[in-house]
Amino acid sequence: MFNLRAGRFLLKQFIDRNTKYRKRTSSGRDLVIYCDYTDFIWHPQTKGFAGSEEAAINLARELVKLGWNVTVYNNCGHNPLSFDGVMYRPFWEFNPRDSQDVVILWRWPKPLDWDINAQKIFIDSHDTTNESFFTTRHRLSKINRLFLKSKYHRSLFSNIPDHKIAVIPNGIDLSLLEGAEEKDPFLIINTSAADRSMSVLPKLFREVKERVPHVRLQWAAGWDLFKLFNANRPDKLEWMNSTRLEMKQAAGGNRVVGKLEPGRGGQALSARRDPGPSYCFSRTGSHLGPEGTGLWMRPRHDQFRWIGGERPVRDQDSMQADEHSGIVRSLLLRHRGS
Repeated sequence: MFNLRAGRFLLKQFIDRNTKYRKRTSSGRDLVIYCDYTDFIWHPQTKGFAGSEEAAINLARELVKLGWNVTVYNNCGHNPLSFDGVMYRPFWEFNPRDSQDVVILWRWPKPLDWDINAQKIFIDSHDTTNESFFTTRHRLSKINRLFLKSKYHRSLFSNIPDHKIAVIPNGIDLSLLEGAEEKDPFLIINTSAADRSMSVLPKLFREVKERVPHVRLQWAAGWDLFKLFNANRPDKLEWMNSTRLEMKQAAGGNRVVGKLEPGRGGQALSARRDPGPSYCFSRTGSHLGPEGTGLWMRPRHDQFRWIGGERPVRDQDSMQADEHSGIVRSLLLRHRGS
């Protein structure tokens, strides 16, 4: 009896959502970022999310400043929330039949199988997704542009025509590097996730330390998400434990190897003499310098142009961190090829 009642209730909700409460008109500035389900709750006031989540948060905030009515559908919990003018709603509340002006699909093309009621539809890709996921079921015909992060990222989608692609590199909010912190030329900041950096970092840090004895290291990521995503993979957890030990051995003595909370990397980087070297990784060809620090994924003017907005006044926000010469960069390039 309970299941029958529950089924009737859900059916009534579905009918009401598509009749009484369906959004039938748009203002001309209504924009949705649809993020679907994630294994963890995230919004601007949570901790522990990764760079792609940070990208969505920053993009949404900046679009509001340009006059868009932005709603992010994601795993924000069970209740709607509002931050910086952005409305965050549980992903299951998204109705593709609602009238929208722009819908940005975060990372994955599968929602294109729905009939999304929007004037413009974009995919903001952060991954090396197999291009067949975009070309199957006529999905490609439903989008205006696929946003990619670099020329290398573009090369992974050779069968998608140029008129469907917009290459928009990640940007940095340089204001987060401003501060009165004393500059430390011996501080290295690792801003990447464990599975994209820790296989090489212990050996790299050991080599740097041999040549620069006073070097220190801080990490702006941590193992939390790695443990979450690999909880049922003993081989990955074993690798994590052995890598932790290797990193501890590489640190040695009084070298500080500390973890930074996500979003705090801006403070750490501002303590460096310069923004530091960037290291290109093979997922998208993007630069690791700002990721996970609270600096990366500030939307560039290219992204606003395709969506339909004006170019931001602070064009310097789209600048990437300059590389500096020296030991760290040369060792990074050597290890990248190994």
